[in-house]
Amino acid sequence: MKSLKSKKFHEINAGPVSRLSALLIDLSLSYGLFYYLNSYIEFRDFISEFSGIIQSYLGLLNKNLTEVFPILIVVYLLGQFIRFYGTLILGVSFGQLLMGIRGTSPFIWNRIGGGGRVFIETFSGALLLLDLPLFSGNISIKERLSMTRLIR
Repeated sequence: MKSLKSKKFHEINAGPVSRLSALLIDLSLSYGLFYYLNSYIEFRDFISEFSGIIQSYLGLLNKNLTEVFPILIVVYLLGQFIRFYGTLILGVSFGQLLMGIRGTSPFIWNRIGGGGRVFIETFSGALLLLDLPLFSGNISIKERLSMTRLIR
C-alpha cells in the first residue's frame, strides 16, 4: 500500500478582487451603521455641523456636492472604524473574514499589525498606488509597512 502524504496547500496572496470585495462589504456595513445612527438627533446635528464646515471650505462647488461629500466622509470613517475594530478582534476585517482572507502572522501580531495596516489605509485612502504590487502577485506596501501578510 502506498502511504498517503498530506498535500501542503500553497499560500496565495489575497488578490485585488477579493480585497476590493471585502472593502465593499465593510463599506456596506458602515452605510448601514450610518443610517442606524442617523435615527439619533445628536448624530444628525453632528452631520449638519460637519456639512457646514465642509461647505465653508468648498463653498465654490455645487451645493448638492457639498451636501453629499460630508456623508461620504462619515461613511468612509465609519467603515475604517469597523475595519479597525474588526481587525483587533478577528485579525482581519469582517469583509475579509467573509471573503476567506486570513493573516499569516501569529495570533497577537495579526491583530496589532492588522490594526496598523488599517490605520495606514485610513490615511492613504483608496490609493491604488499602495496596492499596485498586488497585481504582480506581491504583497502590498501597507502589508510591508505593518509587517503583516494577507492570504486566501
